[in-house]
Amino acid sequence: MPYSSATVCGNILKAIFRTAHTADFPNTWYYALFDGDPEAGGVEPDSTGGYARVAVSNVDAQFTITGDTVTNVNNIVWPTSTSGYQTGHQTLSHWALYDNSSGGSRYMSGKIMVGGVASTIVVNGSGLVPKILAAAWSWRQKAI
Repeated sequence: MPYSSATVCGNILKAIFRTAHTADFPNTWYYALFDGDPEAGGVEPDSTGGYARVAVSNVDAQFTITGDTVTNVNNIVWPTSTSGYQTGHQTLSHWALYDNSSGGSRYMSGKIMVGGVASTIVVNGSGLVPKILAAAWSWRQKAI
């Protein structure tokens, strides 16, 4: 049976995100950055420059769900860079959500958006703090 309402879509998101998520989903999500769409060959930087995925607990304090959309409550902050990220992968346009700090399963991905406009994070030197601000990351569960 297709799901077609924002309420049903919101219930699906509640099974994936927040404290009451089902056992099928991790207790910690790991945010990754990519230089392009990971579904179309985008590359995640290696550890050059101090890049690492960011762990975010899958609890109510981290996510809010309104209708058919989940949004981050807090900033998503990557480690301060020690130098530019891997050559050729310093301009990051996409994110992905994993169940592990390296490898693991990718659950979803999308463009980095600021105010509804596609944006990038550039890490081309030391002392930079890549981040996605609170309420700037969201995922919409589309009805089918």
